[in-house]
Amino acid sequence: MSIPASDDTGEEIYRKLCANCHGEGLEGSPLGQSLGPGSVSASQPDSYTEFAVVNGKGSMPSFEQVLEERQVERLIEHIREVQSG
Repeated sequence: MSIPASDDTGEEIYRKLCANCHGEGLEGSPLGQSLGPGSVSASQPDSYTEFAVVNGKGSMPSFEQVLEERQVERLIEHIREVQSG
């Protein structure tokens, strides 16, 4: 895991912090659930994903000390873009 730069795109943030567990294409893996189209995440509001990113969820760590608010927003925007196809 590498720490994202403050101006990284949502995709860059995802690749650096999320892809190892949730898959390059949000397809999931044994380490993290799918975030892609049709996933539980896709049917939840942005606040659900934001809470999970900031506070952690289950075995997922918190990224509160790693990401600024705007980085979290860009990350969620990227996830939503991929979910919408």
